[in-house]
Amino acid sequence: MSPPRLPALDRQLGGRRVLVTGGSGFIGSRVVEELCRAGAQVVSVDRRRLWWRSPVSCRVEECDIRTNRLAELIVEFAPHVVVHLAAQVGVPESARCPAVDAEVNVRGTITVAEAAAAAGTELLVFAGSCAIYGVVTDLPVREDHPLAPITPYGLSKAAALGYVEWFARHRGLPVTSLILGNVYGPPRQACHGGVITRFFTDAAEGRASTLHGDGCATRDFVHVDDVTDAVLRACVLPAAGRVNIRSGTETSIAHVRALVGAATGQAIPPVHGEALPGDIRRMCLRIDRAARLLNWSPRTALTEGIAALVPGEMGVSA
Repeated sequence: MSPPRLPALDRQLGGRRVLVTGGSGFIGSRVVEELCRAGAQVVSVDRRRLWWRSPVSCRVEECDIRTNRLAELIVEFAPHVVVHLAAQVGVPESARCPAVDAEVNVRGTITVAEAAAAAGTELLVFAGSCAIYGVVTDLPVREDHPLAPITPYGLSKAAALGYVEWFARHRGLPVTSLILGNVYGPPRQACHGGVITRFFTDAAEGRASTLHGDGCATRDFVHVDDVTDAVLRACVLPAAGRVNIRSGTETSIAHVRALVGAATGQAIPPVHGEALPGDIRRMCLRIDRAARLLNWSPRTALTEGIAALVPGEMGVSA
């Protein structure tokens, strides 16, 4: 389902040196593959190596982004672009151990940005999260909306965003921050309890899905192929600051469950449970900046994206 790349994009990426943190992850592995196909010179950095067969080959380095080795790799490779996707993305995990969450998302991001600035990197593309916005009432959410995160994960991503913007202002590091969230698509890694993953797993095992609260809470889902396309476009365009990357459509959790039921043929009635602590009621992002600055728009409708997935085998990033 990968979106077609524009020939001009391939020409601009060809020969460019790009270092990708989190390159073995759900989003990162696809970004690495598409960069390689476009002719870029790629170094993929991750704490673990790929465990599936990749259709492309590139330099892969096992490295924790919090270590000095990461800075050494950036100095050695001298990338034109650093794509920073490595993160602790589990919201429940962040609540159970906020110190680890902050270590990876805040300290790790500082290490990446500091090394990129010192190496004279032309651009840092940072993967943010809509969790930075917290509870919102003015929808769709613009990039200049006040940050009011309500989870440790949201707090750490907001702090990381603040640091990369500080490096942009005070160290001259050009930055594009793509504000993501609820990214879904075919599997590449162990998942972190995302709602689409859970519904597919329930359907595969023939059990009722739990809808926390009344099921009317909304999210703004976006397919991983569309996110990958946005990252590649950001790699060849001038620094754009904060840019929302989402579908721009508000979808209730109950409707998502119905779509999964239709895709799997499992019409099992839901079970209603208590709302989760800290769960936001509504989310939808405004994406006109992405259209204007990246010439990007989502291509995969949620109905189409869910229908194409194999039951029980999903990838999701918060």
